[in-house]
Amino acid sequence: ALGEAKQAQAWLQRALRLFETCYGPDHPEVATTLVNLGNASRALDDAKQAQALLQRALRLFEACYGPDHPKVA
Repeated sequence: ALGEAKQAQAWLQRALRLFETCYGPDHPEVATTLVNLGNASRALDDAKQAQALLQRALRLFEACYGPDHPKVA
């Protein structure tokens, strides 16, 4: 939001690695971080990367909460 998408992306990549290590690759916190990282990628005009990250997040949210949960919407 502050126009520092490149720096945000770097911090989010670090957070993603930490969450995957601490919680495992299928944890909802990983999915939330993937959404944030996808948004940073979109802000950097990397639509392909953003799509891949957001699709992975969606799969995790569906697996954790089911298809009808608000987080999936």
